[in-house]
Amino acid sequence: MRSRGPWLGISLIAAIAVLSSAFADGGVQGSVEIRDVSGDSAGAANTQLCRFEIHGGYLRPARSDEWWVQKDDGGPADPSRAVLSGTYLADATGRWTAGPFQLDEGGYVLFVNTVGSPRPGVSQLRRPFRVGCQDSPSALRVQGNRLLDPSGQTLLLRGVNRMGLEYSCVQGKGLISEPLDQRSVDALKDWRVNVVRLPLNEHCWLGIDGEPRGEPYRQGVADLVDLLVSNGLYVILDLHWSSPHTRLATRMDPMPNTDYSASFWTSLANRFKGQDRVMFDLFNEPVPNSNKKDDTDEAARRSWECWRDGAAGGTCDATQLDGMAGSEVAGMQSLVDAVRATGARNVIMLGGIQFANTLWSNSRRNWLAYKPIDTLNRLVASLHTYNMTWCRSTSCLQLEVAPIAAQAPVVAAEIGNDACDGPWLTTLLRWLDQQGAGYLAWTWNVGAGSDCASMKLIVDDAGTPSTYGQIYKSHLASL
Repeated sequence: MRSRGPWLGISLIAAIAVLSSAFADGGVQGSVEIRDVSGDSAGAANTQLCRFEIHGGYLRPARSDEWWVQKDDGGPADPSRAVLSGTYLADATGRWTAGPFQLDEGGYVLFVNTVGSPRPGVSQLRRPFRVGCQDSPSALRVQGNRLLDPSGQTLLLRGVNRMGLEYSCVQGKGLISEPLDQRSVDALKDWRVNVVRLPLNEHCWLGIDGEPRGEPYRQGVADLVDLLVSNGLYVILDLHWSSPHTRLATRMDPMPNTDYSASFWTSLANRFKGQDRVMFDLFNEPVPNSNKKDDTDEAARRSWECWRDGAAGGTCDATQLDGMAGSEVAGMQSLVDAVRATGARNVIMLGGIQFANTLWSNSRRNWLAYKPIDTLNRLVASLHTYNMTWCRSTSCLQLEVAPIAAQAPVVAAEIGNDACDGPWLTTLLRWLDQQGAGYLAWTWNVGAGSDCASMKLIVDDAGTPSTYGQIYKSHLASL
C-alpha cells in the first residue's frame, strides 16, 4: 500500500483541482478535474511514476473530444509534443472520465480540443498541474546501485534456488516434486537465507499444458509465495522453462518467445502486483544468436540488440539454439513493457547474454548500455556463475561485472560448484560481498551428502547440509 497525501496543483495544496470552462460550440461543459488515484505523496527527491485520472464536464452523447498533455515548459499548445493523448467519448449521461494514466514527476498542461475545431494553437482548456509522488516505506525499490528494503536500508539478498515448479508439472510429478513447507522454511531461516528463487513453467502457468496447469498451478505457486513472504522472506519468480506454440515447454529455451512469454508476464504481474517482496526475473538464461562469441564489436552488438529487442529489432539470427527460430524471439523490452502495463511496480531482474554469464562485452556493448527502458527505474542485473562458466575468476568478474555493480544492483541469481571446491566458492562469495552484490546458491533440493555434481545443498527436508551445502552455509553463518 502507498500513503496518500497532497499530490497536484500549482501550490500542491488541494487534493483535487477543478477548473470550470464552457465552450460555445457544444464541447466540454462544466468542470474538469485531475484526480489522484495512486495515493502518491508530493515532493519525492527521486523521479517515480504517479497515477492520476482526468474527469470532465459534460459532452453531447456520442460526441468525442481530443485531448493531450504536454510538459509545462512555457511552450505553445502543440499536439506533436504530447506525452499523453487520446479522445474522450461521453457515456449515456454525457460525463467523461479517462485514466488512470502515469507520468513522471513534473509540471504538465492539459489541453482539450473540441472535434471540428482547428487543432493548431487550440487552448479552449489549458490546465497546468504538477505531478509529485514518492514511494511509501513498504516498497522494495532501486536507488543507484543499491536495492533498498522497506525501511530504506540497503538490502543484500542472500538465498537459494528451489527447483521443481519448472519441470514437475510436465513430468507427471504434480506441482512440485519435493515439499516446500513450514519445516523447510524454518530450515532456510536457520541458514540465514532471506530470499528464495522459484523457477516457473510458462505453459503450466498459462494453462497450455501440464498437470496441474492454469489456475491450479497458479494458485499452487501463489500459496508457496504466501508461505515464504509470511515468514519474512523475499521471493524471486523466474521464467525458466518456456516454448512457442510449436512444442511443449519441457526444457530451457534459449530466449523468450513471441507466442506466450509476454502473456506469461502480464498474467503473473497481475497476480503479484502490490506484493513488494516479490521480484520478477524475466528470463532464466538468455542465449541470443546461438551463444556466438562476443569478442568482436559487431557480434556483441547483434547479440545485445537481439537480447533487448527480439525479432522486432532485426538482429536475431534466423536460427537460434535448440531449433528456435529468430522470428520467434521476444526481447527483454517487450517483457518489461508487459509487466509495467499492468501497473506492477515490482523490482525486475534481467540476466545478461551467454546464459546470463555475460553482463559486459565491451564498453559499448553491455547490460548498462542495452538495459530496457523502465519508467520506474527498478531494474537489477542478474548474473549466473558456476565453476564451469566462462566468467568465473575474480579477475574476469572484476573486468566484466564490477563496472555494472558500480552503477546498478547486481544479484548473482545462480551460483554453484559441481566439485565441492570450497576455496573457489568462498572466494566468489567474498568478492560478491565486497561489491555489495546479492547471490543465491543452486539448489535447495535433497540429494546425497557427497554428491557434488548435482549441486544439491541439503540431504533432508530439515536442512541438513550436504558437503557442497556446508560450504555455503558456513559462509552465510560468517556474515
